[in-house]
Amino acid sequence: FKELMDVYELPQTNWKFCTEEKNNEYESLKFPLIIKPSRCGSSLGITIAENKFELEKGIQLAKKYDSYIILEEFREVIEIECAVLTTKPFKCLPLSQVNYKAKIYDFNAKYNDESTEIIIPAPISVQQYNYILKLAEKVGDVFNLNNMYRIDFFIDKNNNEVLINEINTQPGVASDDMGPNLWGYDGLLSNTLEYLIEKCLII
Repeated sequence: FKELMDVYELPQTNWKFCTEEKNNEYESLKFPLIIKPSRCGSSLGITIAENKFELEKGIQLAKKYDSYIILEEFREVIEIECAVLTTKPFKCLPLSQVNYKAKIYDFNAKYNDESTEIIIPAPISVQQYNYILKLAEKVGDVFNLNNMYRIDFFIDKNNNEVLINEINTQPGVASDDMGPNLWGYDGLLSNTLEYLIEKCLII
Protein backbone atom coordinates (compact mmCIF):
# COMPACT_ATOMS: atom_id res chain seq x y z
CA PHE A 1 0.00 0.00 0.00
CA LYS A 2 2.55 2.60 1.06
CA GLU A 3 4.94 1.67 -1.76
CA LEU A 4 2.18 2.11 -4.34
CA MET A 5 1.26 5.42 -2.73
CA ASP A 6 4.79 6.59 -3.48
CA VAL A 7 4.61 5.27 -7.05
CA TYR A 8 1.41 7.23 -7.72
CA GLU A 9 2.73 10.27 -5.83
CA LEU A 10 -0.10 10.25 -3.32
CA PRO A 11 0.72 12.38 -0.26
CA GLN A 12 1.85 10.58 2.89
CA THR A 13 4.33 11.12 5.70
CA ASN A 14 7.93 9.91 5.31
CA TRP A 15 8.11 6.20 6.13
CA LYS A 16 10.16 3.00 5.97
CA PHE A 17 9.57 -0.72 6.38
CA CYS A 18 11.34 -2.48 9.24
CA THR A 19 11.90 -6.26 9.02
CA GLU A 20 14.41 -8.75 10.43
CA GLU A 21 16.52 -8.18 7.32
CA LYS A 22 16.16 -4.39 7.39
CA ASN A 23 16.23 -3.20 10.98
CA ASN A 24 18.21 0.01 10.46
CA GLU A 25 15.80 1.72 8.06
CA TYR A 26 15.03 4.36 10.67
CA GLU A 27 18.39 6.04 10.04
CA SER A 28 16.93 7.97 7.07
CA LEU A 29 13.99 9.22 9.17
CA LYS A 30 13.76 11.95 11.79
CA PHE A 31 12.63 11.36 15.38
CA PRO A 32 10.07 11.22 16.84
CA LEU A 33 8.86 8.13 14.98
CA ILE A 34 5.59 6.23 14.94
CA ILE A 35 6.02 2.45 15.09
CA LYS A 36 3.10 0.30 13.99
CA PRO A 37 2.38 -3.22 12.77
CA SER A 38 1.77 -3.24 9.03
CA ARG A 39 -1.28 -5.53 8.97
CA CYS A 40 -3.05 -5.05 12.27
CA GLY A 41 -6.32 -3.20 12.85
CA SER A 42 -7.70 -0.98 15.63
CA SER A 43 -4.31 0.72 16.15
CA LEU A 44 -3.01 -2.22 18.17
CA GLY A 45 0.71 -2.22 18.89
CA ILE A 46 1.27 1.41 17.90
CA THR A 47 3.78 3.49 19.87
CA ILE A 48 5.81 6.66 19.48
CA ALA A 49 9.59 6.83 19.94
CA GLU A 50 11.66 9.90 20.76
CA ASN A 51 15.01 8.06 20.56
CA LYS A 52 16.68 4.78 19.56
CA PHE A 53 15.99 3.12 22.90
CA GLU A 54 12.25 3.81 22.71
CA LEU A 55 12.33 2.78 19.04
CA GLU A 56 13.70 -0.64 19.88
CA LYS A 57 11.05 -1.15 22.58
CA GLY A 58 8.33 -0.07 20.15
CA ILE A 59 9.57 -2.44 17.45
CA GLN A 60 9.57 -5.36 19.88
CA LEU A 61 5.97 -4.57 20.87
CA ALA A 62 4.85 -4.21 17.25
CA LYS A 63 6.46 -7.56 16.38
CA LYS A 64 3.99 -9.26 18.72
CA TYR A 65 1.33 -8.34 16.16
CA ASP A 66 3.15 -8.50 12.82
CA SER A 67 6.54 -9.35 11.34
CA TYR A 68 6.36 -6.31 9.05
CA ILE A 69 6.69 -3.01 10.90
CA ILE A 70 6.09 0.47 9.52
CA LEU A 71 8.13 3.42 10.78
CA GLU A 72 6.73 6.89 10.11
CA GLU A 73 7.90 10.38 10.95
CA PHE A 74 5.57 11.82 13.58
CA ARG A 75 3.55 14.93 12.78
CA GLU A 76 1.12 16.99 14.81
CA VAL A 77 -2.06 16.34 12.86
CA ILE A 78 -5.82 16.59 12.70
CA GLU A 79 -7.33 13.18 11.92
CA ILE A 80 -10.05 13.10 9.26
CA GLU A 81 -11.97 9.97 8.24
CA CYS A 82 -13.80 9.39 4.97
CA ALA A 83 -16.30 6.51 4.74
CA VAL A 84 -16.92 5.61 1.10
CA LEU A 85 -20.15 3.85 0.14
CA THR A 86 -19.70 3.29 -3.58
CA THR A 87 -16.97 3.97 -6.10
CA LYS A 88 -18.95 4.20 -9.34
CA PRO A 89 -20.48 6.63 -8.86
CA PHE A 90 -18.28 7.91 -6.05
CA LYS A 91 -20.41 8.48 -2.95
CA CYS A 92 -19.34 8.89 0.66
CA LEU A 93 -20.74 9.86 4.03
CA PRO A 94 -19.85 13.24 5.58
CA LEU A 95 -16.21 13.57 6.58
CA SER A 96 -15.57 13.28 10.31
CA GLN A 97 -12.85 14.73 12.52
CA VAL A 98 -11.44 12.81 15.48
CA ASN A 99 -10.23 14.87 18.43
CA TYR A 100 -8.11 13.12 21.07
CA LYS A 101 -5.90 14.26 23.93
CA ALA A 102 -3.29 11.51 23.57
CA LYS A 103 -0.21 12.21 21.48
CA ILE A 104 -1.19 9.48 19.02
CA TYR A 105 -4.52 7.89 18.13
CA ASP A 106 -3.78 4.45 19.54
CA PHE A 107 -6.10 1.68 20.78
CA ASN A 108 -6.62 3.34 24.16
CA ALA A 109 -7.49 6.70 22.61
CA LYS A 110 -9.93 4.97 20.25
CA TYR A 111 -11.82 2.75 22.63
CA ASN A 112 -11.07 3.63 26.26
CA ASP A 113 -10.49 7.38 26.52
CA GLU A 114 -13.85 9.06 27.09
CA SER A 115 -12.41 12.46 26.16
CA THR A 116 -11.97 11.36 22.54
CA GLU A 117 -14.68 12.95 20.42
CA ILE A 118 -15.93 12.63 16.85
CA ILE A 119 -17.14 15.75 15.07
CA ILE A 120 -19.48 15.32 12.09
CA PRO A 121 -19.14 16.96 9.65
CA ALA A 122 -15.44 17.76 10.00
CA PRO A 123 -14.96 21.51 10.74
CA ILE A 124 -12.35 22.08 8.03
CA SER A 125 -12.20 24.50 5.12
CA VAL A 126 -14.21 23.90 1.96
CA GLN A 127 -10.94 23.62 0.03
CA GLN A 128 -9.59 20.94 2.37
CA TYR A 129 -12.92 19.09 2.38
CA ASN A 130 -13.11 18.96 -1.42
CA TYR A 131 -9.45 18.02 -1.77
CA ILE A 132 -9.89 15.08 0.61
CA LEU A 133 -12.89 13.86 -1.38
CA LYS A 134 -10.84 14.11 -4.57
CA LEU A 135 -7.99 12.13 -2.98
CA ALA A 136 -10.40 9.51 -1.64
CA GLU A 137 -11.80 8.95 -5.11
CA LYS A 138 -8.30 8.73 -6.61
CA VAL A 139 -7.20 6.20 -3.99
CA GLY A 140 -10.22 4.07 -4.86
CA ASP A 141 -9.22 4.12 -8.53
CA VAL A 142 -5.53 3.41 -7.88
CA PHE A 143 -6.20 0.44 -5.60
CA ASN A 144 -9.29 -0.76 -7.45
CA LEU A 145 -11.40 -0.56 -4.31
CA ASN A 146 -14.99 -1.70 -4.67
CA ASN A 147 -17.50 -0.08 -2.34
CA MET A 148 -17.71 0.38 1.43
CA TYR A 149 -14.23 1.25 2.60
CA ARG A 150 -12.74 3.97 4.79
CA ILE A 151 -9.73 6.18 4.20
CA ASP A 152 -8.07 7.96 7.11
CA PHE A 153 -6.42 11.29 6.40
CA PHE A 154 -4.15 13.66 8.29
CA ILE A 155 -4.06 17.44 8.10
CA ASP A 156 -0.70 18.71 9.33
CA LYS A 157 -1.32 21.34 12.02
CA ASN A 158 1.83 23.24 11.08
CA ASN A 159 1.45 23.62 7.32
CA ASN A 160 -2.11 22.37 6.55
CA GLU A 161 -0.76 19.66 4.24
CA VAL A 162 -3.27 16.86 3.63
CA LEU A 163 -1.80 13.35 3.94
CA ILE A 164 -3.23 9.87 3.44
CA ASN A 165 -2.75 7.70 6.51
CA GLU A 166 -4.32 4.35 5.67
CA ILE A 167 -7.12 2.44 3.96
CA ASN A 168 -9.53 0.21 5.82
CA THR A 169 -11.24 -2.16 3.36
CA GLN A 170 -13.31 -3.82 6.10
CA PRO A 171 -14.43 -1.03 8.43
CA GLY A 172 -15.73 -2.07 11.83
CA VAL A 173 -19.43 -1.89 12.63
CA ALA A 174 -19.31 -1.90 16.45
CA SER A 175 -20.90 1.01 18.29
CA ASP A 176 -17.48 2.62 18.85
CA ASP A 177 -16.48 2.37 15.19
CA MET A 178 -16.66 5.23 12.73
CA GLY A 179 -19.23 3.76 10.32
CA PRO A 180 -22.10 3.49 12.79
CA ASN A 181 -21.28 6.95 14.16
CA LEU A 182 -21.53 8.41 10.66
CA TRP A 183 -24.68 6.48 9.81
CA GLY A 184 -26.32 7.80 12.94
CA TYR A 185 -25.55 11.40 12.04
CA ASP A 186 -28.65 13.43 11.18
CA GLY A 187 -30.77 10.43 10.19
CA LEU A 188 -28.28 8.98 7.74
CA LEU A 189 -28.75 5.38 8.88
CA SER A 190 -32.02 4.71 7.04
CA ASN A 191 -30.85 6.62 3.97
CA THR A 192 -27.56 4.71 3.91
CA LEU A 193 -29.24 1.30 4.20
CA GLU A 194 -31.75 2.19 1.50
CA TYR A 195 -28.94 3.30 -0.78
CA LEU A 196 -26.91 0.13 -0.22
CA ILE A 197 -29.94 -2.10 -0.77
CA GLU A 198 -30.79 -0.20 -3.93
CA LYS A 199 -27.26 -0.77 -5.21
CA CYS A 200 -27.45 -4.45 -4.17
CA LEU A 201 -24.44 -4.07 -1.89
CA ILE A 202 -26.14 -5.76 1.03
CA ILE A 203 -28.96 -8.28 1.28
